[in-house]
Amino acid sequence: MPAWASAVPWQVGNSVTIGLSNNINSDPANKWNDIGGYGGLFTVTDTTSGVSIQTFCLELDEYVYLNTTYYVADVDDDIAMGGGRNTDAGDQLSGATKWLYSQFLQTPANYNAAAVQLAVWVLEDEYADKTNFSWSYWGSTGTQALSYYNLALANAGSAPGNILALDLVDAQGRRVQSYLIAAPVPEPATMLLLGTGLLGLAGLRRRLTVTV
Repeated sequence: MPAWASAVPWQVGNSVTIGLSNNINSDPANKWNDIGGYGGLFTVTDTTSGVSIQTFCLELDEYVYLNTTYYVADVDDDIAMGGGRNTDAGDQLSGATKWLYSQFLQTPANYNAAAVQLAVWVLEDEYADKTNFSWSYWGSTGTQALSYYNLALANAGSAPGNILALDLVDAQGRRVQSYLIAAPVPEPATMLLLGTGLLGLAGLRRRLTVTV
């Protein structure tokens, strides 16, 4: 484990492995094979903390090896490799993608995972030439993906703030892929303790000011 790794999930330096989700393999309607065999649904496991999450990749032309160890480089709103195919300039994760993924996490069984993956790629400009992009090319999966795409655009303004891009690097520090994750949200009790601590610091500052 790198010296900077943390037992808290999705921290910079933590080790991560990628696997195919059992859900997509067990349900023929959700198999990715009907649109190429190169997308989610994936299971990303933070092996440092033991936490796993079902997710989708954000880059169309970046690849990983399953069950290989990678490392967390960044966890934020920026996708390391950027929008569009074969680009290296980072871009911001769209609110539409955040909303769609948050809905999937609430009721994954209600979603066609292959269609979600396709919608995410289009939302993130991985199909740069949208003028010639055809949803119908992907058959029934494309029809479902278009529905997700439109719903996501309509609800982009209500996207939760804890949906972020998990940027991974290999052992040599080379960028390999970015995935959607839901960052842990502090529990109310934790936030209360934090607020109490800040109030205490404010009181201490006032006392110090008076003393001086």
